[in-house]
Amino acid sequence: MNHLRCFHCFGGACFGRLAIALLIAAVACIIPAPSTEAGIGKARPRPRGGAEPVPQITVFSGHDFDLEAWNLGAGAVLPLGPRGLRFMPSGDMIFTEDILSFQGNADLVLGRRLFYVGGGLAVLSSDLEAVDENDTEFGANLIAGMRFPARRSPVRPYIETRWTLLEDQTLFKLRFGLAIPIGRP
Repeated sequence: MNHLRCFHCFGGACFGRLAIALLIAAVACIIPAPSTEAGIGKARPRPRGGAEPVPQITVFSGHDFDLEAWNLGAGAVLPLGPRGLRFMPSGDMIFTEDILSFQGNADLVLGRRLFYVGGGLAVLSSDLEAVDENDTEFGANLIAGMRFPARRSPVRPYIETRWTLLEDQTLFKLRFGLAIPIGRP
């Protein structure tokens, strides 16, 4: 089998099918279910313990312990139903002494109140100034995070750990950020 330098080859294990399954699941969750005449005009039931989830914009900073670098980024949190499933696309700029890197992420997370876990796909692109070339790697993310309750403000602080599994290394990041809701439930 011809293996490309890509996210699907980690120590002989092939993640290509997992990536395709995650992509199909994300698209299936985004497509709305057809409405029936009996359902038109009826109020949707609210999830237990709170308001409807709303989309959010996130801004964050953090530290990559493997690259020994700080990062800065932004993203979104898009609810995929009342059960706590969320699609979280994001992008990080990673600042090191001689390399400027960008990491794009497409993650699915599950969590209702304070804690969430999930995973997804990552693309890491580095501009190697010393040798005047670009390097792009594909990988997988594993995420665990905690959203802190905000009593008087709709803006919620959060902390997140992120492992990015690349072909030749694993990167560990700790992020601190703010989630800003867009609209009302």
